[in-house]
Amino acid sequence: MKLALLSLFCFFAFAQASTVSTKSFLYNGSQSTQLLNLLTEKTHTEYRYEQRQSICTREVVVYVTVCSGNPPACYPVPQTRWESYPCIQTVSVPYQVKDYDVQADVNFSIKSTSSSLKLAESFRATLNGDTLTIDSTGTKNFFHVSKTQLNAEFRGSIKFITANIEVELVEANPVLEALAVNNMYVANDVLQFNTGKVSSLENVKFNLNVQNRKIIGSDMTIFDRDLFDSEVSIENQLAKISLKDLGIELLPGRNFLTVTVSLDAQGDVLNKAQFNSLDASGTLLYKIR
Repeated sequence: MKLALLSLFCFFAFAQASTVSTKSFLYNGSQSTQLLNLLTEKTHTEYRYEQRQSICTREVVVYVTVCSGNPPACYPVPQTRWESYPCIQTVSVPYQVKDYDVQADVNFSIKSTSSSLKLAESFRATLNGDTLTIDSTGTKNFFHVSKTQLNAEFRGSIKFITANIEVELVEANPVLEALAVNNMYVANDVLQFNTGKVSSLENVKFNLNVQNRKIIGSDMTIFDRDLFDSEVSIENQLAKISLKDLGIELLPGRNFLTVTVSLDAQGDVLNKAQFNSLDASGTLLYKIR
């Protein structure tokens, strides 16, 4: 006889694995520093096993008499069906055990901008147990580029976390306007393509990847790195990269040249979820027979 579970009523004490503390502040340019203090408990989950009343099902075989023919001949035919019955199930019940208290001091230092654009940037620190995360949203006028220094130590039964968050506000529009790579071609060992509007290379970088891909055999990477500003010339949205000056020699067969233009961020972009993309790329297939 087969047994199957119809419904199992398990009691789960779904407390969070650790307590959570969140604080935020709004930056409008009037202050350059902000301190946030967060307090939580770090816990872990343990389990105990309990027996609970439940409803189970089981598969049973019954015989039904079937008649056929003339004169009729009758014979039993086995059929299966499921029936319910009360049962006892052993269930795993989670519960939380405290490990220690956690205190975090989060120091924000924001590098202001001389731009006349509106500033209304919201920064948030979240402490989940002893895991600290930082994020932000804002006007979408700026990228929030951050660098974090983190220190953690125990003093008695308390874990102390000190985080120093340096944030630079980088004007977004000049970067977003530059994110385009189109109409790629090679002439006289010079890779040329159209970009977006590049007003400055201060916060924009170009990466060049060149691969020779074989129909049979292993592919070969000929070149792959970010380019120095001096290695890319741009005039009227036409960019030129000298393959010869970079020491790139295209090989017989299929050469794939990929250019990526992106935000040149010296840190993490806290509000990157506010933007569709922080880069754009294009690939040229250049064949040499």
